[in-house]
Amino acid sequence: MRGVEPDLIKTVPQFAIAHGRAVTTDDLEHNRSVAILGAGIADTLFPPRRPVGKAVRLNGKPYDCDRHL
Repeated sequence: MRGVEPDLIKTVPQFAIAHGRAVTTDDLEHNRSVAILGAGIADTLFPPRRPVGKAVRLNGKPYDCDRHL
């Protein structure tokens, strides 16, 4: 688990969003609990579907999966 800022995708070019969208400043301003999942985790937790629209729990707290690397 890692906290990210909206500029992550711009500053770390090896991260590419396969499905969904990147974290936005709107997510931060509204304190939304959202998650970006790596392909391996997404495939393990949600085979054979995409995780977009699903939720995961991290340390007992739910996060919406609006995106997938």
